[in-house]
Amino acid sequence: MKKKYTRFNYANINSEQLKNEINTIKIEYEALLTDKSLLDLCHLTTYVIDDNSTFENDDAISIQQINGNQRIWIHISDVSSLIRENSFFDNASFKRISSVYLPFGTLPMFPKKLADILSLKSKKKSITISAYADLDDQGSILHMGIKRTLIQPDYNLTYEEADELIDYAPVQEPDLFHLSELLTKRRNYRLTKGAIFLESPQGKFEKFDEIISIKIIDPSESRRLVGEAMILMGTIVAKFAKKNQLPLIFRCQNKSSHTVKDTEDINKDKSIPSLILKYKLKKAYYSTSSFKHFGLGLDSYVQATSPIRRYCDIVIQRQILKFISGHSYYSKFELDYLYQSINSKSRDISEIVNEEYARISFEWFVQNKDVIFEVFLIKFVSPNIDLVVLRFKLIERDIVCFLSDSNNINIGQCFKVKISLFDNKSSKLYFKETNNQ
Repeated sequence: MKKKYTRFNYANINSEQLKNEINTIKIEYEALLTDKSLLDLCHLTTYVIDDNSTFENDDAISIQQINGNQRIWIHISDVSSLIRENSFFDNASFKRISSVYLPFGTLPMFPKKLADILSLKSKKKSITISAYADLDDQGSILHMGIKRTLIQPDYNLTYEEADELIDYAPVQEPDLFHLSELLTKRRNYRLTKGAIFLESPQGKFEKFDEIISIKIIDPSESRRLVGEAMILMGTIVAKFAKKNQLPLIFRCQNKSSHTVKDTEDINKDKSIPSLILKYKLKKAYYSTSSFKHFGLGLDSYVQATSPIRRYCDIVIQRQILKFISGHSYYSKFELDYLYQSINSKSRDISEIVNEEYARISFEWFVQNKDVIFEVFLIKFVSPNIDLVVLRFKLIERDIVCFLSDSNNINIGQCFKVKISLFDNKSSKLYFKETNNQ
């Protein structure tokens, strides 16, 4: 394994120690399942939806009928009750900060055996931190709350399987369809509050046995459903914190002067304006002060749905549970220190991911150096040196590259290019426009 990945490698840790630590957590997990203070929601039909290759299943969703009304439940694995502060795996996960997803595979924040214990799976009882929401006819939150719960998911579905259940809405399994309706209403509500939806197909490089392939992920109803449910969870956690004056690490985004309307006339391909707008928005950031999240159309927001793969979410869980149980919780000062450390390590991870994808994309283009590509000009990075961002339709990815005579092309314009030069030493790609078919 490359030196820059060594901090993620659990193989460097004594295997017997690793085994003992995981076994201890497994025993504690079994004991916690008997906690009588948990709200038992095992009777609810509950869905875990994720990609087929995912082994870190943090979240699940369900719906509850109450006096003729429908209540949305979002369940998140209670990782913080098992990964205690300053424990072996707390220190290990803080060192890693998050799982890292690369073309050749995943560098997990927790070992797979531990992730399996923490994950939500069908027919398996799990302890979760669950948020509920009752919506009005417009999609605004009428009632909400956060509970420690016991659940037993009924289904582990891929997005494709979930799409089928939503599309066909079978009489014997209507819950997912109803959840989709409710969360679509919530999504539309956020749209009225200025939310910006940047949906487009996304290509993902994968490399196994030196073979590079492309997997295209298209937006779908089930992906919207899960995404909206996770945003709703983050909204409820943020509202809970503000109501109770509980310090948290919020996810914020400052207002941008650009909107969808600024770009929607640029190109008839409806995904292109969204891609152009994405580069014009302000970057989202963490803060212990609650500011608005412009892109989500929310007054406040917290990322709280991925504690198996993101350390910050464990911190959020600890803070909530400390407050609920009446124990002393992190001060704003302590959270400031934590999120600054998280930010610093997260930047390191972003650099690793960007470098790896740049290297893999360079390899792929060199292997396909004779192909003529259809592209859209998305952004001028540095016009003086013809450095641009192009959207390659074949692989549905944005690539930073050099384009000869780029000043003659407009943002959003569709045209064809071919590689004119590639520099193996610097992994730089140079393209030129071509009229060849």
